[in-house]
Amino acid sequence: MAAILSSRRRRSTLPSRALQALSQPRYPELCRRFPGPAAFIDRDGHVRDVNDAAAMMLDALERRPGGLAALAAAAGGPARFEWLDLPQPESRRLELAVVPVAEGLLLLARDRDPAFAENLSGALAESRARYKELVEISSDFAWETDAKGIFVFVSPRGALGHSPRELIGRMAGDILPEIGGDASAPSPFVARSRLDDAQVWVQRRDGEPALLSIAAVAIVDARGEWCGTRGVARDLTDMNERETALAAAEHRDRLLAHVLRSFVENDDPSAGLSAALRASVRSFGAAGGSLWRREAAGFTPAVSYGAELPDDLVVDALASSDGDGDGEAAMATRGDGRRLVLATTFRHLANGAIALWRAPTEPAWDAGDILFFARVAAQFGLALAQLDSQQELERQARTDGLTGLLNRRSFLGEIESRLASATRTGRPAALVYVDLDNFKPVNDRHGHAQGDAVLKTLADRLRRSVRTSDLVARLGGDEFALWLEEADMRGAEVKGKGLLALRADIDAFSAAPDLPLGLSIGIAVFDPNLRETVSQLIERADAAMYAAKRGGKGRLAMAPPRAAA
Repeated sequence: MAAILSSRRRRSTLPSRALQALSQPRYPELCRRFPGPAAFIDRDGHVRDVNDAAAMMLDALERRPGGLAALAAAAGGPARFEWLDLPQPESRRLELAVVPVAEGLLLLARDRDPAFAENLSGALAESRARYKELVEISSDFAWETDAKGIFVFVSPRGALGHSPRELIGRMAGDILPEIGGDASAPSPFVARSRLDDAQVWVQRRDGEPALLSIAAVAIVDARGEWCGTRGVARDLTDMNERETALAAAEHRDRLLAHVLRSFVENDDPSAGLSAALRASVRSFGAAGGSLWRREAAGFTPAVSYGAELPDDLVVDALASSDGDGDGEAAMATRGDGRRLVLATTFRHLANGAIALWRAPTEPAWDAGDILFFARVAAQFGLALAQLDSQQELERQARTDGLTGLLNRRSFLGEIESRLASATRTGRPAALVYVDLDNFKPVNDRHGHAQGDAVLKTLADRLRRSVRTSDLVARLGGDEFALWLEEADMRGAEVKGKGLLALRADIDAFSAAPDLPLGLSIGIAVFDPNLRETVSQLIERADAAMYAAKRGGKGRLAMAPPRAAA
């Protein structure tokens, strides 16, 4: 309805041209085509248009008392004919027609010739036909009302679903009622002054609204009093709808650009997702929004913003996004039409889901909102894929490519922070070094594929043997390490003995019965009351591990407690 209440007074050029054709006949062409002397003078007696034969006629009229100005001032009422005697050397008489028009007088003369009336009639008929054609091609319909606002003329095509017969004789305001606008403003159908592109919403015959651009002039009688209005109208409804749709599309493009900037202006993809979701919620006028990531175990929440998630929306989001996994999950408005859910996709595969919701007091989503939401969801799908790629690169940088355990660099960085935390909390911890016994013969006799199988099997068993708070790493080659949170001397020793039993899981990969695979383990327990660095702790654990090897392999060695500084 906002468009219906739009301004009724905007400037345009097309209605003005139609109005000009309506209110100003083509006098220059009429004068040129007239077979005898012809001229057009304004109300002040100034000559405005003439043909080549008019010079003697105008000279004779100027010789009269008062000249052309007196002739113009005395004009009024209907057209009249009079005799005009030309001076020497012509010495002939012309029959002069003085035709009053709105802007002045038409002066058309002929020698006494029976064809004069026929020529005059033909010229006027041709001019009227030209005027009629111009009006019809420059507007959707032309009209005229009387002083009461009743249609007295409507062009043959009718208007807005009404035939001329249905309009003529009826009040313009009744049969074409205005919609919205200023009720105190006069109707353009009874305008008493010139109008150029007066835009007004009226009701069609079928009840639908129509936007008209109206150009009109007031009609005055011989006494100069207003007696009606005539004008032309152009139906701008389709044009207005196209302009409105274009403006809406441009607005949504600006909102989409705003969402995209939220992605690119954040170096951290996670922060970019949060900023983009916040921008989306605000751009849509939503109460809240949520984003999920698709993982092996299903959809997990990634980020939310705004009002609390509706209780039934999580199920809807997963159901509409999880479909057959081809990324073509249908989008639908949910519940009361104020909830939007759509799968996010990358390379035609669903990698997440996004949902927005409005308060019950807000309007439901329209078709434009839904199409725009699909474009936004596509960008979130791309952003989620980028986040996955970055996290995968980070994972690869942190982990060992063969076993998936932490690599040496990441492990050392982690225990640096774990050691600082243990010092602050006063809780002990243990560093465990594990080295495979008789591993090299496996590679030498059975190849590296067999050796890789040993390493992966042991890595899996080590991972299963620790708590989620502990760390497991492959330091390189056949060396592994573990960090045991809050493990004292006794607890670390018990854990180490349990690890020795893992040799049963790798024994089948041994190079030969006389070269059985086994584990040599060295453990150094960190005492938070003693000042010890990471390198010192590692040195103690490594020395204990080599002590176990020197003692006959397949055994555990505990590093002596660090002496107080």
